[in-house]
Amino acid sequence: MVLLEKVRVGAKVKVRKDHRKPQLRGMVGTVEERWGNPDYHTALLVRLEDGRYEIFWHHELGEPEKEPPTTGRF
Repeated sequence: MVLLEKVRVGAKVKVRKDHRKPQLRGMVGTVEERWGNPDYHTALLVRLEDGRYEIFWHHELGEPEKEPPTTGRF
């Protein structure tokens, strides 16, 4: 689950592997809008990597894996 204080517009998020819609599981996206009370449920509009938009509850999302740093060598 994504911590609410980390979920800001522009943040990268990943749909959790246990999401109810299998076709969305593991997809990465960017938070476009945020609604709700931060002390309760927060809904997020996410633009997914394939360009479509979906609304999620904050507990349906996680943080994407960090990519290893590149060294600049080939």
